[in-house]
Amino acid sequence: MSIELPEPVVYEQAGPSWLSQRAGAAAGGLARFGSALAGVAVRDPLETMAVLVLGIGGAIYQPVWLVGALIAVVSRKWDLRDKWFGLAGPVVVVIVGATLTVVLGGQQTSFGSYAFEAWLALGRLSRIAAVLSASYLLWRVYKGPREPREPPWSMPRRPR
Repeated sequence: MSIELPEPVVYEQAGPSWLSQRAGAAAGGLARFGSALAGVAVRDPLETMAVLVLGIGGAIYQPVWLVGALIAVVSRKWDLRDKWFGLAGPVVVVIVGATLTVVLGGQQTSFGSYAFEAWLALGRLSRIAAVLSASYLLWRVYKGPREPREPPWSMPRRPR
């Protein structure tokens, strides 16, 4: 008595699958992103140092973020708007976020519990803000300087 097994079904692909097409596109995008980052690093070494110290240093040990902020303030590649948004913005977000965490958190039994909850929120939010501020400043140095705006008094008037 012998048992006959059905022959295995072999599926042949007519072309590259959807997943392999997406993987190829992602690899190409990462290669372009890497070459753009290398170009920024070679072209703007001070800004690269500022971004690395802000992002990596701030995410690992938060006081290092202040050193990166000092390096960023010295840079001439970012204008005043970029520096305010990239350096003062994260500080405001951390303060407001920690305050909201304490206010919207559950009721605590003592002042020490509130302080501990605020300390944890400050630590987590500052790490996130450090990476986001470094990402923003990296994006701004990659995009290049902004076009200066025309002052309102020199813009042509629209006919009425």
